[in-house]
Amino acid sequence: MTKTLVTLLALLTYAVFYALAFTNNVAKYYGADIIFSAVFILFLHFTFSFWKLNVPVYTLLVFSFASHLMGVFGWYNVSPIFLQWDHVTHGFPLFAFTLFLFNFASQWMDNRIWTVKTWGVLLFVLLAALGIGAVIENIEFSGYLALGYGEGALFLGGAGDGVPMTSAQMDVIDNLGGGYINTEIDLLWNALGAIVGLVLMSLIRFRKPALSGTA
Repeated sequence: MTKTLVTLLALLTYAVFYALAFTNNVAKYYGADIIFSAVFILFLHFTFSFWKLNVPVYTLLVFSFASHLMGVFGWYNVSPIFLQWDHVTHGFPLFAFTLFLFNFASQWMDNRIWTVKTWGVLLFVLLAALGIGAVIENIEFSGYLALGYGEGALFLGGAGDGVPMTSAQMDVIDNLGGGYINTEIDLLWNALGAIVGLVLMSLIRFRKPALSGTA
């Protein structure tokens, strides 16, 4: 599969999500998210070589955004799996972003893991991934200040934010710590996704030299 085919499939997928958002009367909440995802996919497509991407990492990254857009099916309210869907939409994209960052930064790593240089780059990758997660939280907060309550990344409310939209339910949430709880849980799942991605990529990169006995 080529990067062009992946890009076309991804854009087609997000076009379908846009149609579903209209069908389910949530285009107001998910429209901007879908458009941003499509623009970012095109950005990655045309800067593919700069980021030293490969097709597997590119595929995983561009389709990871779809986890959030699956909220059009109501999965933030009733998750199809044993985890809350909000946890998936934070952990999985950050896992994909970490693979993307690791793949780019690996050009500055040594061929051995137990070196100061390699660990310095690994630390940079982890902090960069966590930084992306923090930026996402800031975007959500800015969206709330501008748009108020509702579903989608740029609004506050609904099961995805852990913030119901009735005054009585809001009082209960406030007594339990309000938005702080949801934000910290989001950041923890961001960190889990980033750590898993970092460990996986490290095993892939450094396993073969270790087995072959090369430096």
